[in-house]
Amino acid sequence: MEVTIPILNQLLLDNSYKAINNEEFSNKIKQIFNRIIDRNSNSKFLYINFIDQCDKQLDFFPNDAENNGVFVVKNQNFITDLTSRLYRMEKAKS
Repeated sequence: MEVTIPILNQLLLDNSYKAINNEEFSNKIKQIFNRIIDRNSNSKFLYINFIDQCDKQLDFFPNDAENNGVFVVKNQNFITDLTSRLYRMEKAKS
C-alpha cells in the first residue's frame, strides 16, 4: 500500500485536487466520519469501516457486502478505497 500512495497522491494533484492542511483534514474526517486522526500514532493509515464502526483494524479485503470502508492516508490528507481497486486490477490480470 505504501508504494502506491505517492502514485495516488500525484494522480489527485494532476486532476486538480486541492490539498488541505492537517487541521482542516482532521476536522473534515471528524465531521463526516466521526473519527479522530491521531497524528502522534505511528500508523500511517486509518481504516473507516462503514459496516462496523467499532472495528478499527486495517482491512485489506476488497469492498463487498461484508467489507466496506475506506483508508485515510494520514500524512497525505486524502482517503481511498485503495485495496478494493488493487484487488480488482489483480483479478483482471488473471
